[in-house]
Amino acid sequence: MSTQHNVVQLTGALYDLIGQAGTSSSDGVATRLAELACTPMSIQDYASGLGLTVNELRDAVRRTTGSTPQELVLSTRLSSAKVLLAEEDLSVAAVARRVGYDDPAYFSRLFAARVGMSPVAFRRSGSISGRISSL
Repeated sequence: MSTQHNVVQLTGALYDLIGQAGTSSSDGVATRLAELACTPMSIQDYASGLGLTVNELRDAVRRTTGSTPQELVLSTRLSSAKVLLAEEDLSVAAVARRVGYDDPAYFSRLFAARVGMSPVAFRRSGSISGRISSL
C-alpha cells in the first residue's frame, strides 16, 4: 500500500508541476488561460476570451509550457480540485462543478485516471496536504 501511496504522490506532484509550468509564461497567455480554466468553455471560447485565434492560443501555450491548451486546462482543474478536496468540506459533486465539470461521475473517472485514486480516496489520503496551500 505504501508503494501505491508513493506512486500517487509522484503522480500528483507531476500534475502540480505541469500546472505550475503553465502559469509561468513570459507573455501571460498561459497564465490568463490558467485563470479561466475552471470556467467550462471550449478551447475556441478560451481563445476568443483571450483575443486570440485557436492557433495563436495553441502556439503561445506550447511555446511557453510545452503542452497544449487542453492539457493546461486539465492540469489546472485537477490542481484546483486537489486543493478543494484537501482544504474544503465540499462534496465531490460540488468540487466537480467548481473546477468546471457538470458531470461529477465524469470528473471522478478523470480524476482517478490522472491522479491514481478517486477524489474521495485522495481526500482521505491527504497525499500532498503539506504542499497544498502553496499551489
